[in-house]
Amino acid sequence: MRYIISLLIILSIQSTPAQYAYKAIDAYNKADYPAAIVLWEKELKTKNCNKAQAYSLLGNAYFKNKNFAHAIANYEKSLRENYNQEDVKFNIKVIRAKLGLDTENKILFTNDYLRKVSFLLSGFTLKLLIIILSCLLLAYNTYRFFKGDLKFGFLKNYLFAFTLVLLCLYFLQEQFRYEKGFAIISIESTGYENMNLKGESKALRVGEMVKVLDEIGVTIQVETEANKHYWIQKSNVIYI
Repeated sequence: MRYIISLLIILSIQSTPAQYAYKAIDAYNKADYPAAIVLWEKELKTKNCNKAQAYSLLGNAYFKNKNFAHAIANYEKSLRENYNQEDVKFNIKVIRAKLGLDTENKILFTNDYLRKVSFLLSGFTLKLLIIILSCLLLAYNTYRFFKGDLKFGFLKNYLFAFTLVLLCLYFLQEQFRYEKGFAIISIESTGYENMNLKGESKALRVGEMVKVLDEIGVTIQVETEANKHYWIQKSNVIYI
């Protein structure tokens, strides 16, 4: 059964020729997680890589290798490519629970309906539908220009409205996909109230997601999940 599941995962990888995906799956099945990590990193650099799948499986390899911060970071990157992956969201919750972090954070896990709706269809499907509907609208307008009104011409308004909705979903997807400024705490860190790393301090835990607000030299200012602002070493986070 394990190898059947692995075969299905390989078949779902859309990379052509997916030269590293096969080897990565094999390494993972052999419990050679460091090798699987290296191979998935290489796969992500290939032209036609299915990034949502690859980041998710890379996160699995990091999890098995007990590198929980990198696992969360890659799961988050996978959600950037396809937000509606409930298994990936569940994996993040499992790791956060293991690290003693909040697993019911509403900002991270719930009520994000706009993202959920935006990713109901894949980017490829959205582009294909937009092209098809645009061609239909163009054909309708061309026929109307030369031949006059068409029967059922009212359908034009529905086609236009549907195309506009799909365009909005596509651009929302792109906005979410390339959203920057977030990071995962990679090692136990102490956050300070000023950029000189002095003053009031707060312990920041591994796996916590932060928003990067400012960067000066080797330090960055972050906003924690509790909406507090602290300065920490830049090397203590993994950008996502």
